[in-house]
Amino acid sequence: AICAALGCLGSLAGWTLLVGQTAKAAADDGLFAGVFARVNSKNVPSAGLAIVAVIMSVQVLATMSPSASEQFGKIASIAVIMTLLPYIYSCIAIKVLGYGKMPSHQFTFYTIVGLIGAVYALWAMVGSDGQQTRWSLIFVIATIVFYELSINRQREIEETHVHPGGRSPRWVRYLALGVTIVALVATFWISVGRHKADVLHARSPAAGVQATQQTGE
Repeated sequence: AICAALGCLGSLAGWTLLVGQTAKAAADDGLFAGVFARVNSKNVPSAGLAIVAVIMSVQVLATMSPSASEQFGKIASIAVIMTLLPYIYSCIAIKVLGYGKMPSHQFTFYTIVGLIGAVYALWAMVGSDGQQTRWSLIFVIATIVFYELSINRQREIEETHVHPGGRSPRWVRYLALGVTIVALVATFWISVGRHKADVLHARSPAAGVQATQQTGE
């Protein structure tokens, strides 16, 4: 439990910045509701962070485990899986973005570093839990549906000088938000229940004890 608490404190600041800016970027592209693009006097998307905090609380309840360490490990495992794919994209992007913009020796160095990073991310994904990996990747792949909407929104901003975060069709913004919430909750919920040695490891300590007793009977 102490290690889990220290791990949470160590990653809290980085993950807070990540989730806040990710939702804001989606709102700027017109895919999320405009509330995610609103910032306070310190240029922080506070409203978006509050909404994301509620969603994350639901995810914590969905992954409830008999012990704090098991629950932390489950949440961390799924979070890592869902961020490995963007890491792979970033490693490959080094070669694309750096082409012709840096000396050859630097380009070679960063290409090798990016390749090593991509291979490491792939290897980490291979070593992850199979069921969690499957549902996490299904969610990530499902987001491709919104790629076309994002590209068209960016073109609209560039060609007609629409302010980022402006009005896109209401159904697009709320559909994207709804699908994201449902997919996240379903992904975490489905990935929790598992059977091992004919014993059901359920979502709560009480349910786990009850399932074990029923199996023994």
